[in-house]
Amino acid sequence: MTSLLDKRRAVDIVYLEFSEAFNTVCHKILLDELLKHGLDEQTGRWIANWLNGQAQSVVISGTKSSWKPVTSNVPQGSILGLILFTIFINDLGGGAECTLSKFADDTKLGVVADMPEGPVTTQRDIDRLEKRADRNLMRFNKECQVLHLGRNNHMHQHMPGATNLESRFQKMT
Repeated sequence: MTSLLDKRRAVDIVYLEFSEAFNTVCHKILLDELLKHGLDEQTGRWIANWLNGQAQSVVISGTKSSWKPVTSNVPQGSILGLILFTIFINDLGGGAECTLSKFADDTKLGVVADMPEGPVTTQRDIDRLEKRADRNLMRFNKECQVLHLGRNNHMHQHMPGATNLESRFQKMT
């Protein structure tokens, strides 16, 4: 994207972040994904045992619920949790036309914005990412935003779902 800006092109960068990312990783979907990518069954059972066996209850105004098994999450702060989350979202960008960058629960899309197909391509990729996230029982935060860079940027509105992304503009000299 920086080389495009150096050539005085307009660029949009869409910043997306998963809501409750590590807490929403469905164990069944994760384990299916691991096996699909060639993890052997014994290691898959070991990971399942590591993830399973957790339970939680809720206390509201002094009233405690019964204990329920935790069926979705990867432990935060553990190296294995980060690796499992990364594998879980690995296919998120498949088929993306924009430049895609992922780090943990943050995703960035970059696209040339001064061409007619730029906004259409960006929206198509946002829609594709949202469908994949839905399939994995995940959602993007409502606070996601787009950064419009460059002089000739038309600052097109992009929407995950029915929510307009907050726009920020940075004029380049």
